[in-house]
Parts: sequence; C-alpha cells; structure tokens
Amino acid sequence: METDGTVVDEKEIAFCDGDIGYSGIVEHINDGVVIIKDGRIVLANKAFCEICRKPLGEVLESEFSELIAPWDSEAVGTFLAERTTTDGLPDRIEFNMMRPGGEALVEIKVNTVQCAGTPAILGALTDITERRKTRLELQRIKDRLESIVNSMNDVVVSFSPKDQSILAINPSAEALFGVPVRDFSSGKKHVMDFVHPWDKEKVNQFYLSSLITSSRNSNIGSSATTGSQMGS
Repeated sequence: METDGTVVDEKEIAFCDGDIGYSGIVEHINDGVVIIKDGRIVLANKAFCEICRKPLGEVLESEFSELIAPWDSEAVGTFLAERTTTDGLPDRIEFNMMRPGGEALVEIKVNTVQCAGTPAILGALTDITERRKTRLELQRIKDRLESIVNSMNDVVVSFSPKDQSILAINPSAEALFGVPVRDFSSGKKHVMDFVHPWDKEKVNQFYLSSLITSSRNSNIGSSATTGSQMGS
C-alpha cells in the first residue's frame, strides 16, 4: 500500500487491526502516533516518521529505546513499563529524541491497548522543541527585566486592573515604606496606606487614568507606577 508516496508494509499495518483497527485513521493525524509492543515499534504513522526523521521501513520493528537520548532512557523505560502494569499513573512524559540532524525535545502521551491479545503502548508524540525554546527565551527576558526592576532605587509596583491589589513590587519599597515586601505581596499592606488622606482621591484618579491609557495603547493587563510618582 502506498500513502502520499510513503510505502507502507500492509502486514505491519495490520498487526493490531484485529484489536483497534485504527491504522487507516492515524495516518492522517498530525501528532506522531506509535504502538510499542515488547519495546519494539509495530505501528507508526507518517507524522511519527517526520518527527524522528526516519522512513517507515527503518522505524517498524525497531527498538523504541533507540530513539531516546541515553540520559533519558532509564526514566522513559521505567515510565512505559509501569504504564502497562499499573493504573492511575501520569499519562505523559517529555524526553530528548535522538534523530538525524540533531536532538528534539518531544512529549509522549500514552495509553495501554490490547495488541494481538497482549498489552502494548499507544503513544501520541508532539515535537515541543520550538515551544520549549520560546518558553526559555521568555523566561530569560522575564528574569532580565526582573533583575533591572529589582536594582532600581525607585519603587516599582504592578497593580491588578480588577481590584488594584498588588501583583508585584520591588525591594526598594521596603526602604521607602519601612515595611517588608512580603507584607505588600500578601495583601497585608498596600501602597495606598501610605498616601495622605488629602491626596488619596488624586492618586486614585492618577492610577485609573494610567490604567485606561495603558489598556488603550498596549492592551497591558496591569498598571505600574514608581514611588517617585506617588502623591504627585
């Protein structure tokens, strides 16, 4: 049988047909689908072959462990073995996949199925390499910005647009207000507690106008101000 130019061994595709009969369906699923029986791959769709960058002929009947990076092999092997014998365990795990041209970070979500009368692993793989890179880059930027804000002498506060509760405040608040930062974070104290009663209405109007302006210009979900602006 030939599907989209890929030669598929009908005998291998039919291996589990008597139990689940999904071989014709999984070929059109975007996630990489694989059935692992006794450690060997007995069914794989086109998407799985694209993730591991190998033709179907090399994938079928190969050891699934050959695709796992050595440093992840033990953890993944234990995870798959326990899934076939124990209920109620986590159904997914991340690991580094060894493939031509470099490694990939993948997530596999698994279920136990009956394949030719014995338990096997049905896995759905997603390549999360780019997702993880994006997450790490966002975390790097967040850490960098946090470092800059925490080193500032001015007090920088981030407020919730819903109730003006404090979402974040930098360490300079402790020096200015004489109150531990954790008291602001926990809601025990608020910067408005330190505004003179005569100025509270003016400061509230300032925060409100700042929030409206921020929402219109950049769709930011919170407003921030510095201690040097308070009571101005």
